Amino acid sequence: MKIDSVTIKILREIALGETKIKRISEKIKVPRTTIIARLQRMFEKGGLTVRAAISYYELGLQPVVVFSDMDPYSWGIPYIAYTAKIVSYNGVKYLTLLTLPLKHLNKYLERIGENCIFKTYDPVTWIPDDTYAKIEGGKIKTDWLKMCKSARADQLCLPHTPRVKVKLDQIDLYTLEKLQQNSLEKLKRIADGLGIHPNLLLYHYHKHIQPLLLGSRVDFNFWDWKEAPLELYLFKASNFKDLQKILSIFRKSLNFKTAFIEVDRHQAITILQIPSWEKLDFMNALLMMRKRGLRKVMFLGLVDPSSSKYHVLPLKYFGKRGWLYAKIPKYRFKGRFNYES
Repeated sequence: MKIDSVTIKILREIALGETKIKRISEKIKVPRTTIIARLQRMFEKGGLTVRAAISYYELGLQPVVVFSDMDPYSWGIPYIAYTAKIVSYNGVKYLTLLTLPLKHLNKYLERIGENCIFKTYDPVTWIPDDTYAKIEGGKIKTDWLKMCKSARADQLCLPHTPRVKVKLDQIDLYTLEKLQQNSLEKLKRIADGLGIHPNLLLYHYHKHIQPLLLGSRVDFNFWDWKEAPLELYLFKASNFKDLQKILSIFRKSLNFKTAFIEVDRHQAITILQIPSWEKLDFMNALLMMRKRGLRKVMFLGLVDPSSSKYHVLPLKYFGKRGWLYAKIPKYRFKGRFNYES
């Protein structure tokens, strides 16, 4: 499978929310046949997944990150968005991202009990930039020093207050569910599944669904897990603005997976995949980021990739009066809600 700047440009356009092969071809000036062939190989050999990145805030949900000793599915909470085991010298912990309805937030937090809990903004998604990728010795890597010296720092688009009232109908809910499984799914195919005219779905998409989308959550493994494990870090910055700028730079790397920024704090939990031959450059890059406001870095452990799982939002619990308070048995998660990362 060929990995070069073209591959990264394709992934970048998809991450930014572009789903039309024709438009991607026009933007990066690469034939459509090449893009289709590259995507097919990445899906088959690179474990590529492309899911709609939804703004939980715009859906009236509060993202909450929890570190716990017990299996999060034992809480019986259907609003689990992501979970993974974290292995460190201190033992095994579970990292869980919950997206809890605002009006039931306190009830669910009581169910979780005495655990390390913090509210977050919408997860920061990966948007790679081929400008900071290079190939050395036949291996692709991030040019960390170049990126930290010259990359432009951007403000992340983070809504700060979840919406209280959200209006969605069955067409919107079905479409959102399909796009969470594969954001490249053709709208015509979704319309066929609903038994409606494509133009009606297009109207719903532009009016109700598109405002909820932050792009696509793209996940692609440039390296094998054995040579580049998933690592969990805590980054602290001097202020919230500096933290956003630091993460806006890091997410341009090939190594970035996701980040959760704590509400009203200037720190973030970040998942990175860093091969051994990049470690020294990465550490030097962290030192350079002090000039941009980075104040503290903590290594929290390794993410067990076999346990890393995303879940589709349980949209069936969205009723006429908004999100419902629901409890489900543990075994119910082992089915349609499960989409491995």
